[in-house]
Amino acid sequence: MKRKRRYRKKRKIKYGRILMALILILGLVFAFLHLPIFNIKKISVSGNSKVESSTILAASNLTTEDNFIFIDIEDIEKRISGITFIDSAKIKRSLPLNIIIEVIERKPASTIQISNKYLLIDKYGIIIGESETLMLNLLLIKGIENVDNIKLGDKIFDFATEEQNKLLSEIYDGESLLKGESLLKFKNINLEENKAELVLYNDVFVAFGSYNNVEYKLKVLDQMIMSIEEDTSRKASMILMEEGPDPVLVYE
Repeated sequence: MKRKRRYRKKRKIKYGRILMALILILGLVFAFLHLPIFNIKKISVSGNSKVESSTILAASNLTTEDNFIFIDIEDIEKRISGITFIDSAKIKRSLPLNIIIEVIERKPASTIQISNKYLLIDKYGIIIGESETLMLNLLLIKGIENVDNIKLGDKIFDFATEEQNKLLSEIYDGESLLKGESLLKFKNINLEENKAELVLYNDVFVAFGSYNNVEYKLKVLDQMIMSIEEDTSRKASMILMEEGPDPVLVYE
């Protein structure tokens, strides 16, 4: 009985020593990896044409005094993506001890006229630039009146009425089939007080009607657009969304 107790005691001491040795080794490794020899040597930025590299580096808060191994990549990407004109950011490690910051800048998807200039809006409804001329490849938004104080970085939704935003929020960042790059399916959107009128990329006029059931109307409209694209034997001229119980597609 005493021998068994001594054996158990020796075994506990043995395992305790092994555990302490492992902890000591891990501590030494951890301390070694934090030595200055593992600091970042070079930080480069790619993918930017409008946003200065210095602005991106400042947002990243990275320096050559930071450790190459233990930087918080997720947090850095989040900070860089917080720059108004940056859509997304990705941080990559590159040996030996180099950090590459890859960014995707926001691109214009639509425009709105203010006085003698045009503001450029990305697919999320954020004002990202301005132009002195109308860019014909972009969706032109009309009917938003309270835009005197609008500036870069603002969201177009903050200047539209509650009714207008029922349509705008779905087109720009809703769950409908027309969100994002599909803004290119439209040429013009005229937002009146109680109704909207649209012109498709192929010059088909859409009497959208009221701002009721916007999500449903956009899904139906997307199906009708696909039908027009598939039927090349005749030319569509007009879509009436509220003419009767169902939307009506009019051909020439």
